[in-house]
This record gives sequence, C-alpha cells and structure tokens, in this order.
Amino acid sequence: MASWLRPSGYLLLATVPADVEQVDIAFMGHPTRASSYAAPDYLDRLRRSGLEVLESRESAFISDHEAAEPENILFVYCRRVERSACGEVGSGEAESGRQA
Repeated sequence: MASWLRPSGYLLLATVPADVEQVDIAFMGHPTRASSYAAPDYLDRLRRSGLEVLESRESAFISDHEAAEPENILFVYCRRVERSACGEVGSGEAESGRQA
C-alpha cells in the first residue's frame, strides 16, 4: 500500500485485528471473508513496508442492525516515509504530534 502513495502521502485504514485467514465474519455490520494479522503484527508489517504509523487505535464498533454484536476494529493512520537516494529516512512534513 505504501507504493500507492506519493512521498509523505497519508493512509487511513480499518481492519480486523485478528490472526485469521479466509474466515467469514461481520465487518462494520456487513458479512465478509477476512484475512488479517493480530494488531502488533499488522502494525509491524505496515512499518516494514515503508509506512510510518502515526496513530493506531482499537475500537468496538456496533452496527445499527438489530442483531449486531460489537466488533473489534483496528484503525490506523500512517504516512509514507520519504527516503533519500542513500536510503536515509527524510523528515518529510512537520510532525503532527500523533503517536502510535
């Protein structure tokens, strides 16, 4: 996903924070098939792909559907890391003050 962004571009995503593969679940009130990683592994993979995790938060989501049950969702706000020609990480835009 980092390659989809311009340097210093932002990405906001939501996912299921669970180590699962091809499992039928409800995601934000809709049935879907999911594959994901536990939250620490997911965040590590984002960082290794060239994204700086600015903020992450797990939250319970409850759909307005009458039979809905709380779902655990991982929300992540990150930015593509700029690298110089020699591979060093650049400062990019000013820090936002957010922490992972």
